[in-house]
Amino acid sequence: MPDAGELLMRIFERSQAIKEEQTKLKEDKELLETMFIGEKLNDWVDADDACRCEGFSVARQVRKTWIFSEETEDLAAKLKAAQEQEKADGKALGVSGAVSWVVRPAKNQKP
Repeated sequence: MPDAGELLMRIFERSQAIKEEQTKLKEDKELLETMFIGEKLNDWVDADDACRCEGFSVARQVRKTWIFSEETEDLAAKLKAAQEQEKADGKALGVSGAVSWVVRPAKNQKP
C-alpha cells in the first residue's frame, strides 16, 4: 500500500492526465461535428447518424432544451422558493448525498 503522499500525488497526476485527454476528445468531437455538417461523413454515417465501426460506434445525439412560457417559469420559481423555505424551516424530509473526492490544481498553478 502506498503512503498517503504518494497516493495523493498519483490521484492528482491521473486527474490532470484525464482533463488533458477530455480536452483533446472535445476538440475531436467538435471537428467530427464540423465534418458531419460539411457532409464529409456521408460514407460513414447511417440513417441513425451513427458511424458503426468494428467493435464500436460513434453516434450523433441532439440534446433538446425546452423554453417554457412565462407562466410556467413563474410556477417553477415559486416551487423552488417553497422548497428552499422547507429546507430553512426544517420541514424538508431529509437529505441524501454521495461522497466523492474532488481533485483541483492549486490556485497558483495552471491546469
